[in-house]
Amino acid sequence: MSISDAERSFQQFSSHPKNPLDYSQQWELIRKRTNRIQVFFDLPFLVAVNDTFSCGIISEYIKAKDAGEEFKHQYHYLPLVTPESLEKSGFKGTKLLALQVSDLGKHVKHGVYVPHDIKKPYRIATNDSGSFVYMGFVPRINQAQDPVMIGFPRGDIAGRVMYSSVFVELFPAYFNEYVKLAIENDSSKHYMHIRDNFNEKGGGVSREFNSGDVYIKTAIYAVNRFIEQYKILNDSYFITNVTENMCSPYRIAWRDAQNIVLSELTVPKLTISDYDENKLPDEEDRILRSELSKISSPDILDTLDINIRQRLELQEWKIAIIESAVLFESWVQPRIRYMALGVKKMSRKSFDRLMKFKDADNNSHPKPMSMILDSVVLELTGVEFVNTDVYKELKQNALTPRNLIVHGSKFTANSIEATNAYLSVRKAIDYLDDILSMPN
Repeated sequence: MSISDAERSFQQFSSHPKNPLDYSQQWELIRKRTNRIQVFFDLPFLVAVNDTFSCGIISEYIKAKDAGEEFKHQYHYLPLVTPESLEKSGFKGTKLLALQVSDLGKHVKHGVYVPHDIKKPYRIATNDSGSFVYMGFVPRINQAQDPVMIGFPRGDIAGRVMYSSVFVELFPAYFNEYVKLAIENDSSKHYMHIRDNFNEKGGGVSREFNSGDVYIKTAIYAVNRFIEQYKILNDSYFITNVTENMCSPYRIAWRDAQNIVLSELTVPKLTISDYDENKLPDEEDRILRSELSKISSPDILDTLDINIRQRLELQEWKIAIIESAVLFESWVQPRIRYMALGVKKMSRKSFDRLMKFKDADNNSHPKPMSMILDSVVLELTGVEFVNTDVYKELKQNALTPRNLIVHGSKFTANSIEATNAYLSVRKAIDYLDDILSMPN
């Protein structure tokens, strides 16, 4: 969502006789008065933490039901079908049944979970310079299920029973930092319009990008930081980081210092592509059927490659760097063996000797990857691979960062680093594929 999307939402408001300013002026006034911005969205699964915010519409619903009144507002967190409406329609179905399979049931009233014992939100740092966001959670019942159930089934990564709503609170003072974050932690081309208008040296950001797009990207980054820590501490190994599409839609509220909502937008942040263009082609479908008819697994290189791209999408930057290095090593070792034994017709004994080195005590050891790429590739191809720009990029972007991460010297990574690691590996594989397939 760009600023123009937000401005369009104010057209009706701005054209009101009591509001003679045009919508762009209204938007500027709102930005000046904004004290904080709140982003609300749903996770696809439930996180089991203390409640950290309440819901006004849920409170109104409970109050109306307690008073025996009909609540006429539609809201996807409310029961889709009530016993009263079923009785009036003469239909008797399992929607009458709510299975309370855990102690969460004691906090359910009129078919909805009621937040209780609310704790303070989590403070999540977004960089080392002091910028941060606040984040809170509350459980929701999946009202679309039949029967509706209340509980926490481990392994329910799709929120079939319950899921969590999230709120993220951001602050205008850190907007420039949020923009940097959006740039550094988005591997897609979607954010390029922000990058093109960001003055990195001066640290200035064009105010026209004070938009929900930046806040959504920051919110997703922050919730993924939370998930990475939470799933380890709570042994929730079955949940993953999330993407923007997984959590759409988003509700964004601009509030002033008195907590008054200045404006509110609902953003359906989904990237939709044509189904037919993404459907499995006939030839691949034939291969799929053939592979499924026998006991086999996909090639490990294909598996690693697709997993790395999944890591990039899920913002699992460090794992993407590690797996990129693993992809390279998994490719180069068999190719070296093929070149030596298949193309060069080297004896097994000579090949084993080529792949080992002796230390100062004359003990034999397998050559590390750095020596393989240096002496072994030179021996087999006559090409000094380690003196090429391709190798320098590979070492700088993938091999060295991988070693720093696994040996505990590098604790953070971002999208640019992870993407460069993957791309440098693919580039090195393409280069070596040419020289390790023919005799020198």
